[in-house]
Amino acid sequence: MQQLRKLALTWHCPRIRISVIANNTAALAFWQRENFVELHRKPAEGFTAGAIVMKWRHNEL
Repeated sequence: MQQLRKLALTWHCPRIRISVIANNTAALAFWQRENFVELHRKPAEGFTAGAIVMKWRHNEL
């Protein structure tokens, strides 16, 4: 994860956004530990639960 953050910053991308399927609690817990926060939820076609859109922002750490 640290390497991904460094790469994003070298590309002048201060934010990273991801989506996690809401019923994937292990993945959700992982991204929360990595300081990603929830932005909103949306339907996820083909999945049994919706998607949680999350972000990490360099300036917020």
